[in-house]
Amino acid sequence: MPRVLALALPLLLLSAASAACAPPTCDANGTAPVLSHFFSMFEAESCRDWASAFLPTGAFYHPKVPDGAEGFSELMSFCQDARGDGTVPNVWRQDGNALATLSGDACRLLVPYVWSTTPPEMNSGFESLVLVEGGVGCGWRIESATEYFSRNALAFDWTGVP
Repeated sequence: MPRVLALALPLLLLSAASAACAPPTCDANGTAPVLSHFFSMFEAESCRDWASAFLPTGAFYHPKVPDGAEGFSELMSFCQDARGDGTVPNVWRQDGNALATLSGDACRLLVPYVWSTTPPEMNSGFESLVLVEGGVGCGWRIESATEYFSRNALAFDWTGVP
């Protein structure tokens, strides 16, 4: 009997930990981890790490990828293409507060962003994200993201950017 208990205990603890997780909130605090992960594409350890913010069937619809990057392998390829050989610095950041709406079982966000690279090129716009529960630590994961951007002629100030 003690052996059965020893084998069952890890399952009971995992089950209790899962039950103890509160649902993530659809607000600045609840969405901050997944947004940080999403905007880490150029700083993430790997494209595999970046793509893990999405569901395995998640999708990123981007103006430069008309058919979208759908599924884990296409998300990884999109990331690798965007990162290039890593010699040209890119900065991609959230640029203001996200607007959030909890509708159905999803948290829907409209997030302003700015991106820049050298030679001076910049675009800004919005990311529209649909988040669903399923992240590590009971958080959100990205079901889909759609980028809307406009090209601006303003050069980004690289002062202080690592």
